[in-house]
Amino acid sequence: FSHRVESGRTVEITIAQFWSSGNGSHATKLVDLEVEFHGISANKEEILLSGSDAPTKIDVKALSTETLAPVAVLTKVRVPYRPVKSVLLPLPTTLDRFPSGTQIYGLTLTYKFTVAEACDV
Repeated sequence: FSHRVESGRTVEITIAQFWSSGNGSHATKLVDLEVEFHGISANKEEILLSGSDAPTKIDVKALSTETLAPVAVLTKVRVPYRPVKSVLLPLPTTLDRFPSGTQIYGLTLTYKFTVAEACDV
């Protein structure tokens, strides 16, 4: 029998005799129990791979010798886009200045793309 546990948490293991075990149920019994913990833990729960980044390092550790069988599931595609137009203008009102009098600017970026299917943008 095995049961998943979380690292850094408390595990309570209880051994008891079933209530309907019949005659001699109150007699002393010997139980031989062995508890073994194993598994692999990684330093990252979610990994973002970007084509423009260097290779991503993932550190894994185990309590004993384990077989590592990595599996990747790609759930999102992120495509970088450059703006087709950029406009940098000073903001128009006197409220758009720092207390020192320095002007605050607004940057408006325009992107051009089309979406064929419903998705998050």
